[in-house]
Amino acid sequence: MSIQKPTTKKRNLSDSFFDAVLECIFASYFIFCEAVKTDNWKKKENILLILSFFLATSAIIYRDHHLLIIKEFTFEIFHQAIDRFSTNFGLTAELVLNGIFTILLGFFLIGLGPYRIKRKYQKGIDRLRLKSGLEERPKVLDVQNLNENRTKLLVKSHGLGQDRYKTKLDDLRASVGQRVESVKYLEKNNSFIEIYLARRPLETLVKYDDVIGKLSRPYSFVVGKSLGGLVTQSIADDAMPHLMIGGTTGGGKSVTFNNVLLNLLESSDNLQMYLVDLKGGLEIKAYEGIENVELIKNIQDSTILLKKLVDEMEFRYKYLEENNHKKIDPKRDKMNRIVIAIDECTDLLGHVPRTHPDYSYISKAIEYCDALARKARACGIHIILATQKIDKSSIPTRIQENMSGRLAMRVKTMENSIRLLGNRKAYDLPAIAGRAIWSKDSDFTEVQIPFISDEEIVKKIGKIKENLGNGSRVNFKINLRKQKQKEDLRTEKSEFVEKINAEDTQEEND
Repeated sequence: MSIQKPTTKKRNLSDSFFDAVLECIFASYFIFCEAVKTDNWKKKENILLILSFFLATSAIIYRDHHLLIIKEFTFEIFHQAIDRFSTNFGLTAELVLNGIFTILLGFFLIGLGPYRIKRKYQKGIDRLRLKSGLEERPKVLDVQNLNENRTKLLVKSHGLGQDRYKTKLDDLRASVGQRVESVKYLEKNNSFIEIYLARRPLETLVKYDDVIGKLSRPYSFVVGKSLGGLVTQSIADDAMPHLMIGGTTGGGKSVTFNNVLLNLLESSDNLQMYLVDLKGGLEIKAYEGIENVELIKNIQDSTILLKKLVDEMEFRYKYLEENNHKKIDPKRDKMNRIVIAIDECTDLLGHVPRTHPDYSYISKAIEYCDALARKARACGIHIILATQKIDKSSIPTRIQENMSGRLAMRVKTMENSIRLLGNRKAYDLPAIAGRAIWSKDSDFTEVQIPFISDEEIVKKIGKIKENLGNGSRVNFKINLRKQKQKEDLRTEKSEFVEKINAEDTQEEND
């Protein structure tokens, strides 16, 4: 036994040394690969640096000063051998060798930084201990700095879906030392995952005037500021024709509602807006008097408006079919894009018992709103719903399913968050006014909503009225296609009310 121990120890040292050499060789190879992939070696400053180093070392070799340097760091017993080797090797060969060494050293130094960064993130991913069914681990293929605050990781992830990463977001944040903004599949190949990271936290205050100038498209609004920058959205986008805003009191729902409305009014020509507020109209009173905005403050008028919008939708569909168009273009078709925004929509669309005095109107309103949510996209008619009450009776599921854009403020229960977003993200939001989760196409982004005070809202609305009055803002002045006299409108409303009452009487008799 006493003879075996040193032999075993010697073999272990030999194996360790061999493994270390192999590791250095592989590491060097990957470092050179990183240098080539980053294209940093093509940069003029790097080429000049390598060339300068080559010329300086060549001058040293030419004067044989390199031998003095080598001898300075070696034992005297080797000095004669060094002189003999240099003489036999020749000056030309030494200069060629120096050129090769300089290039390799340059590539090594260029690739060392990216390699160390990739290794850092790879170690962070490894700490998550994620494995596929075939024991394959995720591999970091690329690290890209999008700006001074954001980093994108491209991860090869065979057999590991994005949900596996999302369940370990807190662990990932602790592993890499950065905030995890989002995790999603690479569009072209779902075997790869993109992980977006941020170094700094999200701002807690974003001013309206600082962002409104960033709107470059008509019919658009600023969603908010995310870790990745400003997020904007257009209602003309086929992927998001309708929007739902939800959140409990104090979370910033009213500010968000006003932010969206003002953005749309400021960014858009040819826009007709209908604002519904069944709480006395206090939230929308500031918009009173705008030429292309109409205010509705009771359930009956709201239901009649929704019916008119359904009629307008059918008219526009017929128009599109006759003219072989796929969707309404306001300038081409001389039709305003229409937005109906309903604040506290639960009062109009929520579940009520048959004994409720407005049961028939609410039932019809749900029917009309459902039709608009499903079919009005191509017709240029858009719905914005805002509510603080988030439960089973708030908004019918069939309407919610067509609200492709969601802005969720902080909610008090996980159940409410799941109803709004399908996950707990709104429940986990910090208690910061204006902080929200923006959901679109199954992507979830934390944003800070721009803040605007009541005084600023009044000033902005005054400017909008001025622009409409002096002609700098175009408005077709078409009120649901039919320009009727007030007497005709009163008659139409009376007929609709009589029809509803007749249906109620018939139901009671049955």
